Amino acid sequence: SRVWGRDEQATDMADPRVMDAARTLLGADQETWLADRLTTTSAQWKLIAQQIVMAPFPDFFNTDAWDGYPGARARFFDLIETNAIDDVIVLTGDIHMSVAADLPRNPTVPADYDPATGRGSLAVEMVAPGISSPGLTRGIATTLEDRVRTEAPHAKGWNLWHRGYFVLDVTPARVQGAWFTYPDPEEPVADPAFAFAVATAAGGNHLEAEATPAPDGTGPPAAP
Repeated sequence: SRVWGRDEQATDMADPRVMDAARTLLGADQETWLADRLTTTSAQWKLIAQQIVMAPFPDFFNTDAWDGYPGARARFFDLIETNAIDDVIVLTGDIHMSVAADLPRNPTVPADYDPATGRGSLAVEMVAPGISSPGLTRGIATTLEDRVRTEAPHAKGWNLWHRGYFVLDVTPARVQGAWFTYPDPEEPVADPAFAFAVATAAGGNHLEAEATPAPDGTGPPAAP
């Protein structure tokens, strides 16, 4: 989505190119490859690692995100919905913030999405913060967090200022993402602290908050 088939980024949300349904973020060959993989895989969990935020955030419009390519995102959602593909998890980087969100088509339209039950969510997204790269200033992040709380019902966890990482814990029953952040990016030595966790149950296609992270693992299972 950064350097392969992406059409030129629009200048702002008023740019008429934004609403051109033919524009592509992945390029035709990568879209075809992704469709083939998602429709033929026998894997239970489908993890899609990619660079820019997929979840719709109409009140926080960013042309350097899937919001700037709504036609491409609609094709991805169509692929999942038409083929009844469950358990898709989009893993995202880029914006140096911690975010966990459901992936409905229209998160602020009650007929299309119910944040209490997850009805209308087609998949889920987990966004990793930067470990060392800077993001927003603390003041701007605090203001945006207040707006996310009230204007983004599909966001199920967020921390827009602290740096850190998240741990993905995968079992047949569910996938949990647990975020850990550092208290201050300027401290030369700091221990990470648990920030929040969310999980998606098998076949659920939406996120629910969890109070604690999964226990530390003992490493991957032995190869068959």
